[in-house]
Amino acid sequence: MKKMKDFKSMYHIRSIAMTLIAAVVLVGCSTTKQPEVEQGSVTDLYNKAEVFFKDANYKEALKYFDAINSRFPYGSYAQQSALDAIYAAYRSQDYTKALSLSEAYLRGYSQGAHLDYVLYMTGLANMALADNFVQDAFKVDQATRDVSSLLSAYQSFNLLQQNFPTSMYAADAQLRMKYIIETVARHQLYIVKFYQKRKAYVAVINRALALLRQYPETEAAYQVLPILINAYQAIHIPNLAERFEQILQANKNPKFEKIPRPTSSPKIEVPKIF
Repeated sequence: MKKMKDFKSMYHIRSIAMTLIAAVVLVGCSTTKQPEVEQGSVTDLYNKAEVFFKDANYKEALKYFDAINSRFPYGSYAQQSALDAIYAAYRSQDYTKALSLSEAYLRGYSQGAHLDYVLYMTGLANMALADNFVQDAFKVDQATRDVSSLLSAYQSFNLLQQNFPTSMYAADAQLRMKYIIETVARHQLYIVKFYQKRKAYVAVINRALALLRQYPETEAAYQVLPILINAYQAIHIPNLAERFEQILQANKNPKFEKIPRPTSSPKIEVPKIF
């Protein structure tokens, strides 16, 4: 089976930004009035934000970072606040806000530094959106749920890998990509089994072939082969059933790497520009 194709060309920084902006998943847009923050110089506001930030009071820190971004949208303090705010939103578990802040950073600083950090945080936020309390509490397999946020996370991590291979986040991004691929492949297998139960064999075949084409090296791709063979037999296409039976026999008892679920609290260093 052929390896999954990766992106092969390096993107210009602006192209990276535009691609990521298109991939950012925004679950909702808030029209709520911003929390009131006292007047002050940009230095005063940032210093107060830093106190809250260092105390891990990320929600309060966000109020000040937002105020800086609104009142002083240009200069080094604005850029630093934007970087800090992405992390603060993520740690506050406001993942939608973290994504919108990442998008805003990419629009404002598309040719600037620290895009690897923004790509990484975007991937983490999208992975977090794919999780929920019920999943964690009752050990629900993530593959049985919607995987659109995981696919967006994969795109962010892949852009990071391809364009910033020496980044401190590149290795973890690679591990997360592997986990996402296995999870999405299991999701496709789950759908195949759904159609199989309903004896919708044409849908089974279409979904199974798509799984084999897109995720050929996954465990789910191996597990879908008997289902595909059965579907071809059910609609009386024995030659194709035999063909995939040969593939199944040629790949008997393969070894698959067990990829653990990545931690939700990886090591992150917010970039400092001053």
